[in-house]
Amino acid sequence: MSFCNVHGCDDTEERPLLPTEMSDSDSRASEDSGIVARCCDFTKRRSSLISPIEVAEIARVSERIPPCYDYDGEAIDYFSQEVGPSIPLLWMLNVAMLLHVAFFFLITWCFRRCHQSSAYPSKPIWAWAVAIWLLPLRLVAEHFALNCALPPYVRDMLKYESYETALELKMFDISGFSVPSTYWVCYCLILTALDFADVITDVAYAGSMSFGGVDLCSHGNTSALWIHWWHHSAFHFLGIPCISLDTLSLLALILSLFQTVIPLATMLRKGFPDKPVKYERGDDGHAHSCITGGELYNDDVFFALGEAAGLESLKQMAFKVKVCNIERLVNMKKEWRIMGYAEPLSKHFAERFFLSYLLENGIQLNLQSWVLVINKVQAPSMPMMPILSVALSFFMIVLKLLEVRKFISIWHHIEEIASGASVPEEERSKFEAKLLLFRRRGVAVVSATILLFLALCGACVTLSGIGRCPGEIHTWHGCLHIKVDIPANSS
Repeated sequence: MSFCNVHGCDDTEERPLLPTEMSDSDSRASEDSGIVARCCDFTKRRSSLISPIEVAEIARVSERIPPCYDYDGEAIDYFSQEVGPSIPLLWMLNVAMLLHVAFFFLITWCFRRCHQSSAYPSKPIWAWAVAIWLLPLRLVAEHFALNCALPPYVRDMLKYESYETALELKMFDISGFSVPSTYWVCYCLILTALDFADVITDVAYAGSMSFGGVDLCSHGNTSALWIHWWHHSAFHFLGIPCISLDTLSLLALILSLFQTVIPLATMLRKGFPDKPVKYERGDDGHAHSCITGGELYNDDVFFALGEAAGLESLKQMAFKVKVCNIERLVNMKKEWRIMGYAEPLSKHFAERFFLSYLLENGIQLNLQSWVLVINKVQAPSMPMMPILSVALSFFMIVLKLLEVRKFISIWHHIEEIASGASVPEEERSKFEAKLLLFRRRGVAVVSATILLFLALCGACVTLSGIGRCPGEIHTWHGCLHIKVDIPANSS
């Protein structure tokens, strides 16, 4: 069933005028009916991205679109049927990203060199030209994915606006403020580019410092300072043996790749004997995961690969689409089925906060802050790349900490729905088991948020030592007199 069939418009003829009770005047009704007709026409577009102006117009008249287009009791999964053509490109993008990380790490490691005024190994200028070649592919992939996803997204959001719900959800917003679609698309593309820059600077850092890079330009002083600092840190107090900076730098990079490798592994699908996996428009891509054995559809793979690739627009859509489906079930008086969307949503947030935010941003920020301060003690100047990487990590962590508000709001909303849900007896055990799993993952998300906030505070304390303890290192016990305690030729 297409959107035009559900909505009541014809595929071959322009949609008739809206009913008179839906307009203020005949001229306004004529204008708005044309906008609704273009909304129906979205299903027939194939070649170009939906005009942001048109999407904004549809959003403007959403209250005028009659709420009579329902699903007749059946869930119509537009995303599964329409996003299939973009999935092969998303697969290619994620594989290309992993190969790009390995290649850029190798280049950085092979061609690192020392400068007299810094204890950091540096990279040749041409290495950065190699680093940025993947950014255009990333933006093109996001553009193509939006081309497939915006029509069903707009339709779901228009349907959502017809529901009576206490959970406010805006079609296009930046930090909770409603904005025109053009601004939203630009905002998402900018965040995608910043996420790419964050990844590249982390790879450059790991390539510079791993496999002997820590002491390459410091004659062993950096390792000696690190060991001395560790003995005055909370890690030593907890009985954790000192781990070399070379090992930590490489380990941090490997952990940061989990956010890409795990979705790639779990989204590998195998079709049924009579139905192979297809990516054609109109096919939902129903199959089983090769790893977990669970059911997967095209929208599951689409959003998981978009998340793994760091495409901001798809991250935001994934959340809102699941919320739309939850409210659809509530509107159909089938509250006991909401956990089919709420439980995967909690899993999505838990994986994002642990695999991406904590293992990548939290660890990398503190590690690079430690090394930045240690090298500031040894050399008067600080290279631009480490400073840029730390600043970018700070900015991304602050943005990501704000995302927990979304999960907290939907958590409270799910609890309210669950408390008043009329669950059939035969479904009660399944409903309660998924609700318990949802709550446990909610606790995990909050725990990860607290750890990420502590990581941010720890990095702030570390970096504050540059000003508070000139020529020394700041610890929880105060300034550490490194130059007195560590000989200049120690190794």
